[in-house]
Amino acid sequence: MSAPAHAHKVYIKAGLDEVWRGITDGEMTAKYRGPCHPDLGMAEFGTRVESDWTTGATVEHVARDGNVVADGKVIAIDAPNRLEMTFHAHWDPELEAEGPVREVYLLEDEKMGLTKLTVELYDAAPDSKKLADTIDHVPFIISGLKTLLETGTPLVA
Repeated sequence: MSAPAHAHKVYIKAGLDEVWRGITDGEMTAKYRGPCHPDLGMAEFGTRVESDWTTGATVEHVARDGNVVADGKVIAIDAPNRLEMTFHAHWDPELEAEGPVREVYLLEDEKMGLTKLTVELYDAAPDSKKLADTIDHVPFIISGLKTLLETGTPLVA
């Protein structure tokens, strides 16, 4: 496997299964996915991630109004340690035209109630809008997950 175009790592004070659920449960993703600040240029806060989480399954990112703002396919899954899937943004014509990226979520039990989460991005050229978008938005999304799991409340209400 080639090196990722970008990787983001964070330690979350929650168990492996809790972090996995936070990534794959639509009720939970709706509490932290999607920027809540209009300058970030993505779908509204509250995006549900929906899938049956099996290899080959469709993954849809559904906004509150029911529009699918991004989609993809599960490439590989090893719950609760690894999830590999494609992600194709539809909220921006330039991003949509660049095509999908491949995302890999790696979860590692760090003991003492900590999970290390690494999100890797592949298939994005260095000068692409999708790489710039990922670098801007993934930290916000992962911070939202971390805050929700550690405090029980969303990053932004």
